[in-house]
Amino acid sequence: MVRFIVLIALLLAGAIAAPYLMGNKGYVMIAAGDYIIDATVSSAVIMVVGFYFALLAIEALINRLTHSLGWFNRYHQARAKIQTEKGILALASGDFKRAETLTLKAAKKAQVPVLNYLAAAQSAQGLGNEAKRDEYLLLAHKNADKNTFAVELTQAKLQVEQLQFEQAFASLSSLHDQHPKNKVVLALFKNVCIERKEWGQLLNLITPLQKQKLLTVNEADELRKSSHFQHLGEVAKQQGSTGLLDTWSSLPKALKHDGRYLAETANLLMGRNDDQSAYLLIMDALSNEFYPELITLTPQLNLTDHHALIERLKRLQKSREGSGLLAVCIGQLMVKEGRWSDAVEELSQGMSQSPSTSAYAALAQAYEKLGRINDANATYKQSLSFHQQDS
Repeated sequence: MVRFIVLIALLLAGAIAAPYLMGNKGYVMIAAGDYIIDATVSSAVIMVVGFYFALLAIEALINRLTHSLGWFNRYHQARAKIQTEKGILALASGDFKRAETLTLKAAKKAQVPVLNYLAAAQSAQGLGNEAKRDEYLLLAHKNADKNTFAVELTQAKLQVEQLQFEQAFASLSSLHDQHPKNKVVLALFKNVCIERKEWGQLLNLITPLQKQKLLTVNEADELRKSSHFQHLGEVAKQQGSTGLLDTWSSLPKALKHDGRYLAETANLLMGRNDDQSAYLLIMDALSNEFYPELITLTPQLNLTDHHALIERLKRLQKSREGSGLLAVCIGQLMVKEGRWSDAVEELSQGMSQSPSTSAYAALAQAYEKLGRINDANATYKQSLSFHQQDS
């Protein structure tokens, strides 16, 4: 519209000025360096108008060329879109080779090339080529600009699928730091922690998992109990008795009164040759409660003096008449003390209710020390028979 108005204005100006210029053509000279252009005013006006139309023609040509180039770009983008769609369908159907070929072919012209590289990475893993998978993931990362979350999450998923739990743990640790409430990250991280036995980290995830409704209350409680239990062994291995006792002290009160956790902690202390700490733990626990799991461990304690432990068990025995387990454990401790007659009495009393290979062996040893060889031999035979039946 503006060009049309300018053209009309020039024509009107020419029409008005022409009668005046016919009698006086005027003179125009343009000098540029060594070049000189001279013409009459009417000729100069004609040249200006001609130059203007020439500019319009050039502009029209450029627009036509640009439109042609845009058409080619739109054609390639449409073709890339079709190839990408076919590639994703091939990936979904398990045709990994075709999926890899199509998605890579379309990547350079695709509107969102990161999606093509992610699909290609999944295809490469489906073909068992981890090197290419990682190469495509790197290309996806480079094309993702600042939004790399989808790429890193896909990488973690592929690592989990490939059972590369060490790499997956590192990937998910970083993702969890950046996106602590993401449900997919939390669910994957939980599974990887279980696979890698990262019980300490798993304990930190339970509350967020529950808040995101990925665990019910009962599931969270069970997972927490199991993780605390497994965490005891992990700490004992890495930090020794001191770290184990510190971890034990930090357990929830309910778990510290659970016989399984008490027995596991005592067992781990004994496994690290810290029988004295295990003894103190057992003595404290048995001061008010009856824990069969702990009582079973008492004969295994390597102590210089078993007297206090025997007295503690006897005190429990008074309130629990007929407890074969207490009698058997007291008898085995008496064998360690060299109290042969008392040991025979306790073991004979408890064996009918709580027989065990170790109890038979202790009773046979006591008989032997008392010179009752026939009874000792008979007990050894009973021990062998019991062991065969038990196994």
